[in-house]
Amino acid sequence: MEKFQSDQNIFNKGTLIVEQVSKPFEITDTVKLATLRTKPSKTGELCTISGWGWTEHANNISNQLLKLDVPIYDHDKCIVRVKENFKYNVTDLIICAGNSEPGTDPCRGDSGGPLTCDDELTGLDSFGALSCGTSTVPNGYTEVYHFINWIKEHAV
Repeated sequence: MEKFQSDQNIFNKGTLIVEQVSKPFEITDTVKLATLRTKPSKTGELCTISGWGWTEHANNISNQLLKLDVPIYDHDKCIVRVKENFKYNVTDLIICAGNSEPGTDPCRGDSGGPLTCDDELTGLDSFGALSCGTSTVPNGYTEVYHFINWIKEHAV
């Protein structure tokens, strides 16, 4: 397992892990390889988050893969909102997605999950509110395109 961590504060510098599996995945209609995004995202771009994380405040994970379309949030506004609410410093390695409506965020169990834009892996869920579905602050994602060379170097 290779781990990229650019700083002790994983919430603002980006964290990635590339794991080697014991046998290759069988590619099917429902299991596909992800295309990595090689350019920055754009404010307002509609993207998709997905995962099997909690669906409520209770300790219940979903039995089915859930997904939700969310817009990329303005980076400068994200810096302010996240600092005010979570006390994290958002850097250029992080993108934010979601909006000011509750219910547009991932939950526990979704960490590390994908943010895809135009069918490209654009971000990995990094941080957000502790209370599921109630936050009006966008979620933070490690922006993949900053790490393309590192991923290619460490992926088999």
